[in-house]
Amino acid sequence: MTESLEATTIDTELAALRQRLDVLEAHEALRTLVARYAAAADRRNDPVMMSAIYTDDIVWSAEGFGTYEGKETVTSYVAKLAQESIVWTVHYMVSPTFTLSADTRSAECHWYLFEMAQIHTDGAPLSHWIAADYVARAVRAEDGWRFSRVELRPMLISPYREGWTLSPHANAPSR
Repeated sequence: MTESLEATTIDTELAALRQRLDVLEAHEALRTLVARYAAAADRRNDPVMMSAIYTDDIVWSAEGFGTYEGKETVTSYVAKLAQESIVWTVHYMVSPTFTLSADTRSAECHWYLFEMAQIHTDGAPLSHWIAADYVARAVRAEDGWRFSRVELRPMLISPYREGWTLSPHANAPSR
């Protein structure tokens, strides 16, 4: 009887450890997903990179920019935005938190954004400071985590008239 009880206890503890490990691995994968989003954004919303982190039915929205649905629509829109309006960025994704579903197949995500950007204003790029928060939903696909919903909620978009330079990437190492 004791051996059976010990085996049951070990099995229970092992199952609990596996569940904790799954949660930790999910959190790390979600942090990586947020970092990949920032990297894609800082490469002028690279459509290939963005496409790799979205589900086919992604819903992307941002106050002042609208709501867009579907991977092709979203990736095209944000790439065009980077070509025509927000022409240079550095995204700092800060304090991400994740709330996993019980089965760890989906997660509600939240993080803050601190961003330096150049936005075309009156035909010329003007440096800006941007602060916002993101609310997102991610789902675990067979080949990794993807965003199914991303909402950007700006809190601050402030011109920095002195600017850092008109060509911020001129002295930066290539990525």
